[in-house]
Amino acid sequence: MTSLRFELEHLCERASAHSASRRFEHAAHLLASLQIEERLAGVALSSALWSEDLSFGEAVEEMLSAFVRRRTQNRTLEDLRLPSDVGAALAALGRRPVLFQNRPLDLSNVRLAGVEWPFARLNGAHLNGADLRSALLVNADLRGAWLRGANLQLANLDGADVRGADMRGARGCDAAQLRGAVGDNKTQWPNI
Repeated sequence: MTSLRFELEHLCERASAHSASRRFEHAAHLLASLQIEERLAGVALSSALWSEDLSFGEAVEEMLSAFVRRRTQNRTLEDLRLPSDVGAALAALGRRPVLFQNRPLDLSNVRLAGVEWPFARLNGAHLNGADLRSALLVNADLRGAWLRGANLQLANLDGADVRGADMRGARGCDAAQLRGAVGDNKTQWPNI
């Protein structure tokens, strides 16, 4: 009876892994679609994999990060509104499981003006040179984040945890914006 139970459990694990693999492939296909509805479905399917099968966690994170980089590369400086599929992907990345927060999220030089990322889990994220104008980063976890050269003009950092963050060369921010952020002696503040 024990060997039968073991065999059935093993078969269930293999079927589940196969199913997760197919869902991952389907999510990647949807994210490449020209239709926004399909891209939104791809984001939802990708983020659901985090809760269903953590073995795909790093791949999901990389896929969503690449999606954001690709979809924002042609944004103009005047564009302060993010497309809804990009916003959904950023929201998913901001809620990534704690297990993957030790891996730095790479969104360097990404144009994220107007992003709404309150309470986002961005500790250790690479946001060097990112356009974060008018970003809502209230209570975001930016511990150890790299924000060198980021554009923080009008960004709301109230309650953001920037302990150990490197903000040298960040542009467009003033003392009033930074006053609401929580730093420590390891925080490297921008020159104001």
